[in-house]
Amino acid sequence: TSDPISLTTAMGWNLSIRPKLIFSTAVGLTAELQHRLQEFFACPVINCYSATEVGPIACSLPLVEGLVVLAPDLYVEVVDASGCPLPDGEVGEISVTGGRNPYLPLLRYRTGDTASIQTVQDADGNSHRVLLHFQGRGWVSFYRTDNSIVNSIDIDRLIRQNGVFIQHQVHQREDGSVSVEVRPVENLPPNLKGLERELNELFGAGIDIQVEQSNTLGNTEKIRPYICDKIVE
Repeated sequence: TSDPISLTTAMGWNLSIRPKLIFSTAVGLTAELQHRLQEFFACPVINCYSATEVGPIACSLPLVEGLVVLAPDLYVEVVDASGCPLPDGEVGEISVTGGRNPYLPLLRYRTGDTASIQTVQDADGNSHRVLLHFQGRGWVSFYRTDNSIVNSIDIDRLIRQNGVFIQHQVHQREDGSVSVEVRPVENLPPNLKGLERELNELFGAGIDIQVEQSNTLGNTEKIRPYICDKIVE
């Protein structure tokens, strides 16, 4: 199990591992990269679409076009800008209802990802609801002073280790400096100094990192958790 960024790095290192199967999640996996990974590692590569709020939503299956909707307790729709369901085949925003978290009941929760949805049959005649023309969260890479990549998943791990947060946003500006806003759960004080120290260790010397607490982050809109404005040629 891995993510597209780490898997690309593994190919670059020419690792001699030969897994029986690779399960990629966290951010979107392009069809081109999926094909390259399958050729390099000589095994099937499954592209999984999931969300923090509900867990796995859909995944790729051999000989089935698109991403097959997985969870029977999760109702997946595609809606327009007003939140109304679109007919099969029309591209819109993916929304979900239900899920397995009893503390987070969702009714047409809009994910921010886009696709069309329709029913297809596999080679054995089984019907599947699938997401086509999927456009999900793209890769967001951050950079040290030497322009080596910092994986957003490593940043996420450090954030989770230093508190319980409702929302967070990490923003690297063009000059390389990094600002981090976190919204902690009420009555659970976060370790902001510890988070700032560990992020400094992750990014290395020369990167200015500021960590701040915001008790209103995400109140008015769905935020992007990771933003990078720095351009590396």
